[in-house]
Amino acid sequence: MKNTKIKLILSAIMLTQIIMPVQAESREQKIYERCNEESLDNYKAHGRLKWGLRCELIPEAYYYNAINSRYYPRVWYPIASRQNPITLLNEYATMPTNENDPCEKIGNYKLGGQCLSSCYTPDQELLFAEGEMTIYDAFTNKVQKIVTLSDDATFEQLGKTERDIFAWVVSIKDTEHDILVIQTEQGQLKVTPNHPLVLSNGKMMTAGTLQVGQSLIREDGDFAEIISIDEIKYHGKVYNVEPDAKDENGQQSMNGHILIAQGFLSGSNFYQNSDEAKYMNQYLLRHQIPDTLLN
Repeated sequence: MKNTKIKLILSAIMLTQIIMPVQAESREQKIYERCNEESLDNYKAHGRLKWGLRCELIPEAYYYNAINSRYYPRVWYPIASRQNPITLLNEYATMPTNENDPCEKIGNYKLGGQCLSSCYTPDQELLFAEGEMTIYDAFTNKVQKIVTLSDDATFEQLGKTERDIFAWVVSIKDTEHDILVIQTEQGQLKVTPNHPLVLSNGKMMTAGTLQVGQSLIREDGDFAEIISIDEIKYHGKVYNVEPDAKDENGQQSMNGHILIAQGFLSGSNFYQNSDEAKYMNQYLLRHQIPDTLLN
């Protein structure tokens, strides 16, 4: 069993508790923590983008891609970092969320990553090594392994494997969240609008971009057509989990970050709060997708 430690990260927006194995923190891990620490809402994210554009911290192309609502119901927002000249460690600045703030407010920090956070409500069931259980129960009972797709999984054979849990993300403070209740012919899923889900054509999409009539993929490979999508307000804590999906060479397995949530294929936080956000809106398992589904 891996040693673990608890990190407490304080934020005016949300208090989060990150639990992960003791090891040297990579840039990816630091971005992961920073994104969950800030967890900006859409309004503040827009303010930061406008400030960054005005102060020439981000290029126009970044700005327009970040607010492109054809892909994201919520916008991407930047975080800033610099290397401490003494410790040589990356430090993160709190960038303004008011577009009219002075441009010199963060000094010599530069663009250090981008965020788009996602979480589950505590009653959502995920598939762990012990079987299906709510993410709340799994966190409370310190479950160590989670079930993901295997590295060689295809549409014809959705193989699964067990992986160690790399990190838990848990909000400590009860806050209000927008939650989408996605009802299909074969069950229901409740996630934030920017949570990644796998469509029947193999494309990873955020929940807020889904439409009635599209289909999600069940863990057995069946397609489940969406019959309704409703938005509700949820006040309380939210939870997330990320598997350890690196191979012996330190490379991430894309399939290793596809979880089973309420029986559906669901992307982990990895797809949004790390450099691998580029895989959102792209096809996974594509080499086995019939051509007719790619039109």
